[in-house]
Amino acid sequence: MATNQSKLNIGWFEPCARDKSLVNKYERLYSHKEKLRTYYASAHTLVKHYCEVYGLANHIVRPVNFYPTEIRGNKKIAEQLYLKSREILLTEGRGYKQFAYLKAAWSIDLLTENIHTRAR
Repeated sequence: MATNQSKLNIGWFEPCARDKSLVNKYERLYSHKEKLRTYYASAHTLVKHYCEVYGLANHIVRPVNFYPTEIRGNKKIAEQLYLKSREILLTEGRGYKQFAYLKAAWSIDLLTENIHTRAR
C-alpha cells in the first residue's frame, strides 16, 4: 500500500524523468524573475485575447446573489477592483499599484453597509 501511495505522490515528476531537458527549461524559466514575469505577461495576454475572440470570461465570475441585497453593490465593486489588481499583477508584476487595488478591494469587501449610502 505504501509503495502505491508513494507512486501517486511523485507521479507529477514522471515527465521530467523521461525528458531530462525539462529540468534545464525549468531552471532557465524560474531562475530569472524578469524572464518569468515577461512569460506570465505574454501568456496572460494570449489567453485574454482568445477569451475576447470567443466571448469567454478569463476569470471566474464572482457570485454575489447570495449576499444580503444591501451589500451586493459592494461585492460587485470589490470584484472589479480584484480583477484590476489581478490584471496589474499578471502584466506588470507585484508592486505598490497592484497592492493598492487589492487593499481597496479588501476594504470594500468587508464593509457591512452599502458603500453608496456611506459615501453620502
